[in-house]
Amino acid sequence: MLSQPHVNGLGGPKHQNLLRNVIEEIRENAAEALYSLCEWGAEHANEFLMDVYPILKGVPLAEKFSAHHLSAWICLVKLTSQNVLSQTNTAAVVLANFVKEIRNETVWSDQSVCGTAQLACAISLRSLAVSPADHLNITNVEVDVDKVVDRAVRNMAMLFIRHGVIGSDYFKQCCTHIRVVDSLLKQLIALFPAKLMEIERNSEDELTWVDEMSEKGQQATPALLYETFLRCVSDLYQIADDPKSSEAVKLCIVELSVAFSTSGSMELCRFAERARLPHHVVHAVAYLDLLCAVCRTRQVASFLFDVFARAPAHDDGSVGWDHVMTALRSYERLFRERPGGTSVFGHSLTAQQLPKAVIPPKELIGLITWINLCRTVVDLDDDAAEVFIEERQWAVLDAALGVVSAPVPLPLKGALLRLIAALAKRELSAHRIWTALNAHQLCTFAENGALLGLQKELEERECTEEMFDTSLGLVHVLRSLLSHSHM
Repeated sequence: MLSQPHVNGLGGPKHQNLLRNVIEEIRENAAEALYSLCEWGAEHANEFLMDVYPILKGVPLAEKFSAHHLSAWICLVKLTSQNVLSQTNTAAVVLANFVKEIRNETVWSDQSVCGTAQLACAISLRSLAVSPADHLNITNVEVDVDKVVDRAVRNMAMLFIRHGVIGSDYFKQCCTHIRVVDSLLKQLIALFPAKLMEIERNSEDELTWVDEMSEKGQQATPALLYETFLRCVSDLYQIADDPKSSEAVKLCIVELSVAFSTSGSMELCRFAERARLPHHVVHAVAYLDLLCAVCRTRQVASFLFDVFARAPAHDDGSVGWDHVMTALRSYERLFRERPGGTSVFGHSLTAQQLPKAVIPPKELIGLITWINLCRTVVDLDDDAAEVFIEERQWAVLDAALGVVSAPVPLPLKGALLRLIAALAKRELSAHRIWTALNAHQLCTFAENGALLGLQKELEERECTEEMFDTSLGLVHVLRSLLSHSHM
């Protein structure tokens, strides 16, 4: 009815909006009540699950979860979790029946949904098996957990969790949804590290093969299983950035993110530290995006800064801040010393005028992602911001503004300016940043009064390309600088 405004009796837009909010609140409370029953109804888990299985087996192929499918799936994961099964003596019976349901994959309309159930089953079995208090309860369940995980992976469980569960229109309406998927992903990291490393290695080989095929002019379609897993975590935590998400959901995500710090889980810390290893650019970018997404508190920001600060500058076996800043300075020097010498900043370029210095696409996306992580860390950790601004070997300001002054892609300029904006939030750094902006003549004018620098670039590049990353980045810089009273 709400999709048909002409229907009598619904009132105007204001009343319709109020009605929508009431309906959503009722849905959320009803869902939370259902999930509470799962939490405290361990003794009746089998009976409950007998009603849940048919719902999930009937999910239409290649469709996102509807509201009742999502609720059924959340109930399945909760009822078969260690938290619930540890409260009852029937854990072995529940899991034995669960194994029977997931073995016959042909009765599931969508095998990816079956894959998510297999993943939940494997995690539950492993978590109970490693628990000193609960491992004896499941000795009668005869199943190879590693094979169950393999089937889940092959059935594209992570792909469906990303697009069918997290991507469901109803997922972000309830904190329990966030907590259940978050717990599932974190347990996968903690309980199956070897399996994840195997998937990562296979995916790296697959991406290398794709690159080789691309060089030959041939197309290849990779499965990208490991990237999909990393993107699951990113997508989950990026819900906090969605303006449509409730404050309760945002606070829930911030609370859950603390696990990715020294005060959280050691397994998750080790997982985050793997981002220092040299990866294929697809995995490297996905890893860094994940870290940006989970970096929600000062604790996490401080931990991530330390992780990459510990990477030695001349160690090819790991990547850290030193490597990023070295790359940034190299690009600044490359564009400054390129043939032709004179700056073409802010001017449109003909084919004959185009500079020879270019940033390869893979390096560009990697550099932008690293800069975004720098900005995220600096935003939350003042100590990290101080190191970035004060470390002479890094020369962050001069290198960043030097690249911004060069004819580089607009998204890179925007990312660098937002990093500078984050650094400018510290009052002690503001004067130095003002001086650097003037020195690099980002906003200036000619003797005849014509605008130069970013102002001219707005007219000649951004308006033409309909991309305004640079201007938006500069606005962020000015807002940070002008927020200080002495400015």
